[in-house]
Amino acid sequence: MWYRWRGDGCLCAVWCWVVCWTVCGQAEAYSRRKTEAGVAVAWKRMPVRFVIDNRGMGDYFRNSPTRGAVGSELAAAQLAFDVWSKATCVGGKKTSLNFTDGGLVGGKKVGYDKACTDCNTNLIVFHSSQGSWPYDKLLIEQTTLSYDQNTGELFDIDTEINAEHYAFSTQTDNTEEMRYDLQSVLTFAVGRWVGLEEVKEAAFKESTMYTQLDQKDTNKRTLAEDDIGGVCAIYPPKATPNVPVYQQSEAFRDAGCSQIPPVFSWWWLVGVLGLFGWRKRRSCGYRMRVGSRWGERHDLHHCSMTNNRSF
Repeated sequence: MWYRWRGDGCLCAVWCWVVCWTVCGQAEAYSRRKTEAGVAVAWKRMPVRFVIDNRGMGDYFRNSPTRGAVGSELAAAQLAFDVWSKATCVGGKKTSLNFTDGGLVGGKKVGYDKACTDCNTNLIVFHSSQGSWPYDKLLIEQTTLSYDQNTGELFDIDTEINAEHYAFSTQTDNTEEMRYDLQSVLTFAVGRWVGLEEVKEAAFKESTMYTQLDQKDTNKRTLAEDDIGGVCAIYPPKATPNVPVYQQSEAFRDAGCSQIPPVFSWWWLVGVLGLFGWRKRRSCGYRMRVGSRWGERHDLHHCSMTNNRSF
């Protein structure tokens, strides 16, 4: 029996879906961020370069030296990216995700500028001065994702940290002076960069992407098995036998509306598509903003998601 999948204009055997359910359909402790079209977001080209606003957290740690050393926020950001890109998958091989440090920058804006692709950066910004936080003061971080809504390809991500209304710390020696652990918050935020969504089930409370963090809690600095499973599923090791890894090509790079051939990572589906071919699809960029907030119970509530505009 054959099933016609009209959305992609190809024929897929029922056994494809059986294999998919067997391989991918098991209950997962991680959740993937998806576009309005229902496509999971991910980076299609490596490495992913991130930069940090050179203002850092200003005088925050200079005025509160018991909470962390001056400049420790920069080290916390670097460690947050490292823990995801150095995740070890099944078989002892590293994920193919590759974050690279682009250093400190100044004068860069949050968001994606279609008219000036060279101007765009994947940016970390700390808002610590009075009146600098432009969002709801209950949000502890705000992440803006720019992506192709039909293919899920990520073009740009920026994360802003609310150090104006929240007290952070980076040191762990003096527990009395610890506040919200900045490295843990950043590691959670970078999980969004990976393409993961927060999980709310208490059964997965050890996960970095779990939606609760208490003050002085540093558990999110390291990835749980669930988080590693997520990053390895999205970015499998390049050397995995018989599993082709998508080679990044600037030939397909065009933010906004463009003709982009769909790319699938499942080897069995690639084989089916090889028999029946594929069609190019019209793809349009989209932007999403998600924010995280802690309330009086120190819970990370369901993220607000605003679909701003097409571009």
